[in-house]
Amino acid sequence: MLKKIQRIKKLGVFEDFSWDYEVKNNGGSVQNFVDINIIYGRNYSGKTTLSRIARALETGDISDKFGSPSLNLKFSDNSEVTQSNLAAHGKISRVFNEDFIRENLRFITNPDDSIEPFAILGDYNNKVQKEIEEIEAELGSSDEGQESGLFSEKKPLLMTMPRFFKRTKELTTASKGN
Repeated sequence: MLKKIQRIKKLGVFEDFSWDYEVKNNGGSVQNFVDINIIYGRNYSGKTTLSRIARALETGDISDKFGSPSLNLKFSDNSEVTQSNLAAHGKISRVFNEDFIRENLRFITNPDDSIEPFAILGDYNNKVQKEIEEIEAELGSSDEGQESGLFSEKKPLLMTMPRFFKRTKELTTASKGN
């Protein structure tokens, strides 16, 4: 779970943001994210930028329009994600902000456009299903006359197996008789 956005530099309204300096409770202690967090603020206070940082965990990159931003996200397992390892961190994140809507639900702003297919429910199961389908395609079909994949490659070998076993049995029987 995301614990805190340790640092943000040159990203949206955040010129040099330090979580430990900026995010404190009334007692002056640093406040970390919890299971449910509500982020609110005035226009141009950084809400969209924060949602884009969270979305970057999902997409693996930050918009090019920010120039050379720097960020450091800290997680509850003490791992850290920076702008340089956004695409390889292995965390699962889903953000449904205005960027998601613009990229995937274009029909909302343009009635002539379409919905970009995306899957969220059972997303892991979809990945597993895709892997199964890829393996099945590689294996191919063993249906008579419609062999494909490895089945079609190995069919000649499979066809010789009964003769091989029969000949092996004959040789074994003959050697026992001598």
